[in-house]
Amino acid sequence: MNIPYPKFLGHAVAVKPAHAIPLFVLLQVYFASNLLSFGFWKSGEGVFEYMLLFFGVWLAGLVLLLWLFLAAGRGFNAVWLPLAVLVVLSVPFAWEVWIRSMEIDSSAMRKTLRVVLFAVMYLYFHIGLQRFRETAGALLLLCVLSFVGHAGLSPPTGPSRDFDTVEMDKTPNIHVIMLDSLTHAPFSREFMGVENPAADYLESLDDTIYAGTLGFVESTPTRYSWSTLFNLGKKSRDGGVFSGSSPSRLTVLLRRNGYGITTGFSNEFFGWRKGEFVDHYHTGKAQELKYDLVCASPKGKLRFCSEFSQSVFS
Repeated sequence: MNIPYPKFLGHAVAVKPAHAIPLFVLLQVYFASNLLSFGFWKSGEGVFEYMLLFFGVWLAGLVLLLWLFLAAGRGFNAVWLPLAVLVVLSVPFAWEVWIRSMEIDSSAMRKTLRVVLFAVMYLYFHIGLQRFRETAGALLLLCVLSFVGHAGLSPPTGPSRDFDTVEMDKTPNIHVIMLDSLTHAPFSREFMGVENPAADYLESLDDTIYAGTLGFVESTPTRYSWSTLFNLGKKSRDGGVFSGSSPSRLTVLLRRNGYGITTGFSNEFFGWRKGEFVDHYHTGKAQELKYDLVCASPKGKLRFCSEFSQSVFS
């Protein structure tokens, strides 16, 4: 069954299902490969399997729609339709998976990229249907390269370990604690109608510098906040500094002044293993407050844990 499409970029070719469907599947796998890479290399147990199941169901549904169209394609007179269907059915993975995984801040840039993708996908299918083996091989290689993108095999992209530091006159113990989704008390009262005794307790301590409203960040991934802290206020998106898989200004500064560095998080969001730029890296389980790393770890057992209510924690 061959379905012709029009002559836009050279001679017209036939849309063979045996070529169109593998090219379509490979393109969707590429669009999902960046997220799959993060799920496999950086996320906790079970996340990658969930991603495979979720994307697999979506991909199976799209392939079924494509196959049904190609099977019924002889009844259509519009010769441009097969190519248009291939492009349109690629939109969910292209727009909602790949572009979002790029974490582009500019909305204008995202919109522009979405429009450009239509032309790119058209060229991909047009060329791929004429040169199936070469195109499929090239995209398969891109999928592999994208999948190993979070494996830590590339050189660190963070700041060089050779930047200047200072010698500290005093080296007291330093503990930095960041609580995901812990609002300050005025915010919780105004927008949630509840008190926040844990935040109030932290603010009342004499030996603690409580950031309060200055430390409250709206709708931003936690790794960005930690990365900015580790790079001493310079904006950075290198999530590897927390687990020590890449260097940062703070870790280099502290180590050159004789410090040992311990980091920990309640799951494997920052990575599943310790890097060379910290001395200890701990992960925990946060389904219940008593198992949360910040409260259960023998290294800590911080006093404010008793001030949390399970409802606020959940």
